[in-house]
Amino acid sequence: MKNLFIALFTLMTLPVFAGWSGSVGMYSEYFYRGVSQSNGDSAVQLSAQYDHWLDDSNGFYGGIWASSVEYVDNDASQEYDFYAGYKIEVDDFRFDMGVLNYNWDDHFDSVNEAYVRAGYNFIDLSYYKNLEDEGLDYGQADIEVGFIPVVDVFFVYGRYQDGQDFRSIRVSYPFENKVELGFELISDDLMKSIQYSHCNGEVVGHCHVVPNKVVGVDWHDRFVLNLSYRF
Repeated sequence: MKNLFIALFTLMTLPVFAGWSGSVGMYSEYFYRGVSQSNGDSAVQLSAQYDHWLDDSNGFYGGIWASSVEYVDNDASQEYDFYAGYKIEVDDFRFDMGVLNYNWDDHFDSVNEAYVRAGYNFIDLSYYKNLEDEGLDYGQADIEVGFIPVVDVFFVYGRYQDGQDFRSIRVSYPFENKVELGFELISDDLMKSIQYSHCNGEVVGHCHVVPNKVVGVDWHDRFVLNLSYRF
């Protein structure tokens, strides 16, 4: 946690250059693809990204994303991910492909994925290919509910190669000062179905946390609050 706050201070004191963007956020719990990565505790998250546009519609990008984590069976306390890709945006159409590298400060080896994402108007489809184990490939659909005023609302459906899936509803309200308040309601179907034997105590597409083995945590549908600032 200390290193995350140092990184946060560094990001906030950097001068703003064209092409750079980032975010800082506090989450009541860190979920990734339907599974908690913070064992019921809150998490601090931050990111920084550089976009290099070739013209008005396409370009390359790269960045880093980090979060505090807490797992029941090891001492890892930080996750930091690197990513890079190429994207196209033409009117309501968007296309994106790239690579992801997941890292932790303790216990786990790095995990690598290649991904492709495509969207049109209110729907986005994504597919992530695990480069070490094809059984951990993952797909996701994000659908924006545009007719609800004031707030941004998304329905999310994610599914792993082995058939495990989850659903969530994400709601956010962006303030004029780049602050965003949001919440997410996450279905517990995936959390109930994960077994320790499936993950084998190792990092497998972020399913190394075994919710139904965590003592003292009631794994019903989870309600996650977040407050973030984008710059």
